[in-house]
Amino acid sequence: MVKTTSVFVLTDPTGPQEKAQTQSHRVTERKREREREKERGLKNLIYRGVETETEIEMERPPDNDCCSVCHEDFTLPFQANCSHWFCGECIMRVWDHSAALQPCKCPICRRLITLLVPGDMPPQHLHLPQATQVLRNVEAYNTRFGGGPRSLIQRLQDLPFFTRRLFREFMDPQRTLPLIFRARMFFAMAMSAIYVLSPVDIIPEGIFGLAGFLDDALILVVVFLHLAALYRSLLLYRHGGT
Repeated sequence: MVKTTSVFVLTDPTGPQEKAQTQSHRVTERKREREREKERGLKNLIYRGVETETEIEMERPPDNDCCSVCHEDFTLPFQANCSHWFCGECIMRVWDHSAALQPCKCPICRRLITLLVPGDMPPQHLHLPQATQVLRNVEAYNTRFGGGPRSLIQRLQDLPFFTRRLFREFMDPQRTLPLIFRARMFFAMAMSAIYVLSPVDIIPEGIFGLAGFLDDALILVVVFLHLAALYRSLLLYRHGGT
């Protein structure tokens, strides 16, 4: 009696073409994952300190506007404390050609730029090779000049910029200001409202007429300056790396 032995050979049903397609798909997925990680890292730089569970819509330059430096559409847009918009790379180039130890001046209004706030950046902008370097350079610029001393005139000039952004962010349901900041904001506004509505004034209106409203106006200006200073420190924390 002769015994026979059966040999089973396992063959890979996947041909060379299928293997090549699978390998190409894996390479593509790894590349996309690296791009997503880079985009998340850049968004962390932009949205640092913004308490939100969803992707928020940042401020953006006017639709019909362009960068006053390169005269092209905005790429990686930033808004200065004077309210003018620039490409991040362009305004850094302006600073490179000015005194390195001093903040650069706005090419439009010639005011000192002491803070640059990133605007809404499309995903294709975040994938640009220079995006990371531009954000790092702006962050270093804000750290160097954002916390310096400023005169009362500079504070008053910056007041519209900070108050406008503050109340837009305050009214945006997608954003949540820090609890301590909101408490200080409500307290300052409540105290100013109590003083304005109170019949007890430093300069009574019943005696001095319209001049009696000067103390109320002064209190409101002081309160708004205080809120602007608080919000500036918050923006500097978000975009200054401190």
